[in-house]
Amino acid sequence: MVIVPLFADQKQNGQKAEEEGYGLMVDFDVFDYEELRRKVHQVLYEPKYKTNVQRLSTIFRSEPLHPLQKAIRSIEYVIAHRGAPHLKTKARANNTYPIPLEK
Repeated sequence: MVIVPLFADQKQNGQKAEEEGYGLMVDFDVFDYEELRRKVHQVLYEPKYKTNVQRLSTIFRSEPLHPLQKAIRSIEYVIAHRGAPHLKTKARANNTYPIPLEK
């Protein structure tokens, strides 16, 4: 996987791919064709990338529940427990607006 981050959390996702060895990142701000070509070649022909992607795929696919079943179970749980207030964080009561400093 070759990641070219443009916005939001894409840079962090690219960094994670590099750290975990399943991809490489190309910085869009200093985009260079030769770097892109080199990294695509590296990902295609160095076996560690394929090995790491297969390892992560196995982990992802070994979830005991299909994502849809997981969502259904979670929704049913919240309904059964009347909104599941015991799961709500106390932080939701925190003020999110800045408090001006006093002089």
